[in-house]
Amino acid sequence: MRGRTALTVPNWVSYDEVADPYERYHVRKGYALLARDLVLAMELPHVATVLDVGTGTGEAALIALALSARSVIVGIDPSRPMLHLAAKKGLRLLVAGETPGLPFPAGRFDAVMATLVLSHFKNYQEALVDMVRVLKTRGRLGVTAWAARSSRHARAADVWRRAAESFVGGEALRSASDYIAPWENWFTEPEHIASALMGAGLKEVRIERRDYRVSITAAEYLSRMESSGWGRCMRGTLDQSRWADFQRNVADRFTSSLPRRFTITPSAHLAIAIK
Repeated sequence: MRGRTALTVPNWVSYDEVADPYERYHVRKGYALLARDLVLAMELPHVATVLDVGTGTGEAALIALALSARSVIVGIDPSRPMLHLAAKKGLRLLVAGETPGLPFPAGRFDAVMATLVLSHFKNYQEALVDMVRVLKTRGRLGVTAWAARSSRHARAADVWRRAAESFVGGEALRSASDYIAPWENWFTEPEHIASALMGAGLKEVRIERRDYRVSITAAEYLSRMESSGWGRCMRGTLDQSRWADFQRNVADRFTSSLPRRFTITPSAHLAIAIK
């Protein structure tokens, strides 16, 4: 084994280069289930104006549109390649942008939703305040965040992480993860979600935990991890030879310790609040 490579986290690791694998290995392998649960929990009116913050490839927005065809559903995301896929899937009202700085007037929307987005903001409170700003009085805001992983889900993740640490070191990998999603661990606790929502001026906060079972092949899981924040950071840091070494190393570890197909059991918190 060659020596470890120091991992330098760039100012921003965007989703632009992984829009297609994100759709195949994240949205279709679990995220779509969570997006549907969030939309259903929001109990949208038959006719509503809805903003989907961090829409990505548009899954939650499209589910909302399917359930409320007469509504106006707007998706906003900083990644144009992700928005391009959302458009190909049938979402028409798309905006390249982010929060804070939503390009909409105050009180514009009946509902705002954000799926697995809060953890990525450097200042989640400012982002939430901006989302609340564009909500109408008594409008609903719905968010989701990962809960603590079950041991079964953690097994595959741990195999991948140990392989990655053998190339870049544990501290560097944790630093990269903290940079990309600085609040992910914080929001695994439901009381932290409730505090953030109430701190942004929301009330009647309701939080539920949802558990999922997703069947996935080892090859799909490896592709999923390569397009994750950890994988993107490693790919941008390791040279071509070292990246190929890592891919072989982690594939060998999966072959020796996991079946070709297994089940991951991600859990998430789903929160709804009123302005």
